Amino acid sequence: MIPVEYLLGAGYGISLWLITSGLLKYIKGPKRFAFVLEKDTLNPLPEEELPEDVREYKNRLEESFKRSVLERTRKTAIVELLIGVVLLIVTAAITLALAT
Repeated sequence: MIPVEYLLGAGYGISLWLITSGLLKYIKGPKRFAFVLEKDTLNPLPEEELPEDVREYKNRLEESFKRSVLERTRKTAIVELLIGVVLLIVTAAITLALAT
């Protein structure tokens, strides 16, 4: 049987890891965005031959994609933070209950 102290230590460690990784994800976020498609597939014409409205539309699509990736990353970071805080509170409550 595993001693209770080891389980409590694991609870504290996991909760602090979740809080730290959630904060790092929320603050930093992704710096680069990788596209899977080849550039030739995306640009059948050279960039300078594209009409102005097509270039603007392409730029708006890229910015929209970047915003959605950042938003999704921040949402997962907030979920990690919340899970870490809840686990920390539960582990602290169990520790206090065992101490009395």
